Amino acid sequence: MQMFQKSNKTKDGHKLGVWVSEQRKNRELLSSERKSRLESIASWVWDVKATKREKWFIYLEEFVKQEGHAYVPQKYKTKDGENLGMWVCNLRGQKEKLSTENISRLDSLGFVWDANKNYWERGVSHFKKYAQVEGSVLVPLRYKSNDGFGLGSWVGEQRKHRSKLTQKQRYKLDSLGFDWAPKQNQWENWLSHLEIYVQEKGHARVTDTYTCPDGYKLGSWIQNQRTNARMGKMNSERKFILEALGFDWDPIKSDWEEGFYNLEKYVAKKKDALVPASEKLSNGFFLGQWVSNLRNSYKNGKVDPEKISKLNSLGFDWDPFLTRWEHCFSLLEKFVEKKGHARVPYAFILEGYHLGRWVSKIRKETVKKTTEQISRLDSLGFVWKVK
Repeated sequence: MQMFQKSNKTKDGHKLGVWVSEQRKNRELLSSERKSRLESIASWVWDVKATKREKWFIYLEEFVKQEGHAYVPQKYKTKDGENLGMWVCNLRGQKEKLSTENISRLDSLGFVWDANKNYWERGVSHFKKYAQVEGSVLVPLRYKSNDGFGLGSWVGEQRKHRSKLTQKQRYKLDSLGFDWAPKQNQWENWLSHLEIYVQEKGHARVTDTYTCPDGYKLGSWIQNQRTNARMGKMNSERKFILEALGFDWDPIKSDWEEGFYNLEKYVAKKKDALVPASEKLSNGFFLGQWVSNLRNSYKNGKVDPEKISKLNSLGFDWDPFLTRWEHCFSLLEKFVEKKGHARVPYAFILEGYHLGRWVSKIRKETVKKTTEQISRLDSLGFVWKVK
């Protein structure tokens, strides 16, 4: 269908557009013959506006058939590039100028006359469905429903503009369990898990990897609280609440102080710092494990000089395996000096130590040896193979 503009001209300069416009305007004054001749032209249209509107109606009907609703996004374009969204938007402002027939036709398609109200109602509908399906009212910010509705953004808008909502709208959302302050409520939910942990364990020393029975990664949350506090992102009220539960803001420092205190008590009682790896004190503290971890940190260069100095003052042994080896070697030297050979019987005990067993382990290579140690053993005439 060709739509002539008033500015259209023929090659010879005839104002065809103006002439066509006049024929439409004077339709009632034209003779039947002239009307028939015009109507015989396949693309002839008496009412251009009505024809254009019919085209948009067809686009809208196709949209409704495809999407299942008549809420056309403002930027929506048809397959052939026509901006249907803008046409729909303009149509809402022209309702008073439309005929009863056109209004009725639009209503039959579920046309949305009040876009803002419809947008809110659609949001409520999607929110209700999300809560039922997901079992949660906490909608991710970027979440979109299957039909492309930005539910996450909509939820954020309701929180931001709560004061602008009507009492009826707020009541509607409240009845669906809408969360107006998710960050605060989430924090309190995590806090309740920590309270349960403290009640069950008797302390708030949650390990970094700890996960609650219901799947909450409490250990990770605890780390986040410490990080927020260090960065000044935690208010004094929350700090007070956590500290009332015995929350430890610097567990590394606390672990060190607790371990050193217990080691001091152990040394005072045993008169040495050779703590067995399995040592557990009467107060429940695993001193052996703490000492082992400390040695591993020392090997990796992660113990500061001040701590090293304090431990050395207690006679701390940084390498008990080497110390034990040197002690056994000195006993072997005494045995060789007295017996004249290094063939130690398996059951031989010297100065309360099972020297024979140690020698046997050396032969079986169950004790790691350096080249230097092997050379020292050879210098004593060590017997590597026993018949």
